[in-house]
Amino acid sequence: MHEWAGSFGPGEPSHSIMVRFTAINESGVPFLAELLTLAKSHRSIRIALLALAGRLRTTTYSSTVLDSANNEKSQPELWSPKKAALESYHDALIGLRENIACLHIAEASHDVALEVLGSVLLLTIAGFPRNMHAEEVHDWALHVAGMISLIESLDTNITEGTGLGRLVKEMAAHLDIGVFSLGRPGKSRRAWLEWDICPPGTPLELDFSSLEVIVGYPKSQLTIIATVSAVLEVTNLPEPRDGTGSSVPGRIASPTEDTHMQMLNMLEIVLVLWQPPNLPPRISMPVAFALTSAWKIMRKAALLYLWRGGFSTSVFAPIFSDRKDVTAKFIREMLLGFRVLLNLVHEQRITIMNVMSWPLLVVANECGNNPGLQGEILSLLQKMQLCFGIEHLTHFQRCYRNYGGDMSRTVTVLAC
Repeated sequence: MHEWAGSFGPGEPSHSIMVRFTAINESGVPFLAELLTLAKSHRSIRIALLALAGRLRTTTYSSTVLDSANNEKSQPELWSPKKAALESYHDALIGLRENIACLHIAEASHDVALEVLGSVLLLTIAGFPRNMHAEEVHDWALHVAGMISLIESLDTNITEGTGLGRLVKEMAAHLDIGVFSLGRPGKSRRAWLEWDICPPGTPLELDFSSLEVIVGYPKSQLTIIATVSAVLEVTNLPEPRDGTGSSVPGRIASPTEDTHMQMLNMLEIVLVLWQPPNLPPRISMPVAFALTSAWKIMRKAALLYLWRGGFSTSVFAPIFSDRKDVTAKFIREMLLGFRVLLNLVHEQRITIMNVMSWPLLVVANECGNNPGLQGEILSLLQKMQLCFGIEHLTHFQRCYRNYGGDMSRTVTVLAC
């Protein structure tokens, strides 16, 4: 989800890094300069960079091995990128644990805190180069909870007063939004709303924020989606802070059935009326087209998710009759939109499609009782996996086939 201007090592083309780690093109990597500055004086940051490089190299190496498997006899491996990536990741985690321990010491330095945040950010990006085993599928939820606890333990001068601190805080809050997880154990912490990341009425920024460059979603849209998630969880929401009028209306803190329905209706109106941010003049026409198309798909996904009531409800239960035709129209438009965005990856290296996992899973949920559309969904998932190497999509494909499109039976998947 980030754009990197160069290559991590011999044989690793820079465009493959761009395709994997950038959602909004032509925006650089706003946090990169700060991380590279930290890397000069902190070994843990350098090791975390190696773990990220190894993660990318593992995917490239695996594809090469698969391509040549039918043409060459297998040879014993003395070294593999996967093993090297695991070793770098392990070393980075050891260093991170040591630095986190230092944070608990009174008067821990500002520099140590930034080093920890930099390592956390890079390791979150790198992921972990392994297959998803049954006993490991909940690990990501524990990591997100750990990120949130870490951020809450730090001084706000670090988490709000530095670019790196703000980015890690926003990244953790984004990963915590409940709608972006399928079969998540337990409820989210609702950090996006608790921390007032982008409350209603926030002035528009002149350019994309660091988080928006990474995740592709406008922050104003994420606030609506986070509220949809909180309401559908039917749990208590954070009370507004005194005098701030923040985040979520207080009347839904303990919703009755009537106020719950009022909130659902209000959120539907908010989603319909939501306006995407203005694009900076520097953005080229092809990228502008891709972004506006993607944001429309995200909005439709949020509406479908709201109408369905989340991933836990049966796909065989019909949506309200007055929305049935609109739902079918949305599905057709979104499937076409996914194809267009995939073509833009191949033709112009425009990469917003790499953050479209959740909208695609929302559509997949609506196609659970249609074998023909299930085939289209699986084709799109496979193409996304080939383009971007998104590991959890392979896991989801397997579950989707096994359960015939019934998302309520799928084990936990992070879909953002």
